[in-house]
Amino acid sequence: MIGLLIFLATIPIFPHIIYVVVAILALFFRHKEVGQTLSANKGFVIGMLLFVVGCLINFLLHSVDQSIVEVPYFVAIPLSVIIAFAMRKRDLRIFLYLLCFEVGVGLYELMNGVQTILPNVTHGDEINLDEDLLYYRTVFGLSVGSNSFAIKLLVGLICVDLLYKDWGYKYILLKIVLIAGLVMSFNRTVIIAYCIYQVVYFCVNPERLPFHRKYRPYLLLAIAAILIGIGIRYRGVIYDSIVNQFTRGYGELDLSSRPLIWSQFITFIDQHLLFGNGSYRLLVPYYSGPIHAHNSFLQLIANNGILLGGFFIILTFSKINKLNWVYVLPLLIYSCTQYGIFWGTSFSDIVFFMFLCKPLLCVKDEEVVGAR
Repeated sequence: MIGLLIFLATIPIFPHIIYVVVAILALFFRHKEVGQTLSANKGFVIGMLLFVVGCLINFLLHSVDQSIVEVPYFVAIPLSVIIAFAMRKRDLRIFLYLLCFEVGVGLYELMNGVQTILPNVTHGDEINLDEDLLYYRTVFGLSVGSNSFAIKLLVGLICVDLLYKDWGYKYILLKIVLIAGLVMSFNRTVIIAYCIYQVVYFCVNPERLPFHRKYRPYLLLAIAAILIGIGIRYRGVIYDSIVNQFTRGYGELDLSSRPLIWSQFITFIDQHLLFGNGSYRLLVPYYSGPIHAHNSFLQLIANNGILLGGFFIILTFSKINKLNWVYVLPLLIYSCTQYGIFWGTSFSDIVFFMFLCKPLLCVKDEEVVGAR
């Protein structure tokens, strides 16, 4: 039920009040898991409560720009933490299967030359199927945009490694489907974050490679030699094609106006260093309308100020350990050029807190993944 409801909350035709319903259900039906995880993370919970109280005081006394209507941090963050504490592996499995269905919807959209089939997502355009650049052929699936679709796919690909410990048919099929979705959504940051994650993951967990340990080094060397040989033989075509796709045809590094957006947020932080935007989400003017920072850390500090924002970053980073750092890494990479974590209440925040506070999920195949 929780996996289904969380998925529905990521679809724009459903209200975000669903997260409140999920939190209530978690406290009512899974109070044991929530209590166990809370007991194992007392320091983190105390720090989180201090942060929430600080946000409430900041919101009441120093609010600067409340140009959008939404749930403030002191309400949104506890919802994500409660849901994260109650998560079970079967919730992730349900989410994965529904995400595969969304990839199917994305394929349908691509074949019909539209970015979205949802009537209330008005910023979707028609797709020119003759366009060579994948950046201009992205689909939204059942999400509000291609970026939202892509971050779900990134988290889904990480969860496949958590849930399926061998290269069975489910593991292979899920990886193929979700990677296909990744290509259709073509978020460059997500693709880079996932590639880095997968390489690091197999380096840290070489036993997960689908080779017998005795032959693994030789097979890896053979694969490396083949890839290097192909790269040398076709280096011009391969390099030019990759560069062309990832630079949107410009041939040089392209950050999609992020330096301009970041400079506006840095200026705001400099002018409101201590209290930020009163713990309310800051948006800055942009040609397409008000826009967020495209950097979770800048956004967090701009929203809450250096004191609360810095405290929250230290608090969350203190929970990264040898069991969960590999799974947290791609979310941190993504969040450097996108607004990935620290939204308040979102699927990426829920999974992020789950990785931080339920590290046994990363090493044991248990139905209930709370700390023991």
